[in-house]
Amino acid sequence: PVLYVGLALWTTDFDAAWLSTLAGLDSFWPGQTWMVIHRDCQDLRPELWRWWTYQFTHASLTHVLLNCFLTLIVGAPLEGFHGHLRIAAVFNVGVLAGATCQALASPHAVAMVGMSGGLYALIGMHVADLLINWRQTSYR
Repeated sequence: PVLYVGLALWTTDFDAAWLSTLAGLDSFWPGQTWMVIHRDCQDLRPELWRWWTYQFTHASLTHVLLNCFLTLIVGAPLEGFHGHLRIAAVFNVGVLAGATCQALASPHAVAMVGMSGGLYALIGMHVADLLINWRQTSYR
């Protein structure tokens, strides 16, 4: 599942006009919450908060609503079974894995925003839960 997170997120090449429309934490700290390795000749690798805070910046209202809707649909059944601490940990590990995959696969991308890495981690957890517990599933 971590590979799929990276494959889905490494294609996020954005232009400068699009980045000016970001919202979320970017409204408070412009340009400080995108997942980006470098900007022009400035090395941003030491700014470790970017690896986690990019999940709080989204490209549009549609982006936020779709991510929240899918997180609720996928995450609610998992949280009922596994508890909120485990789901929060898996979600944030997915966010960090998405940032790592983007940094390794496409370090020259302009930026990455959104919480899709955490969402893909929840989808992977849901699929693994279905495969492991298939015999106990009542609606096979």
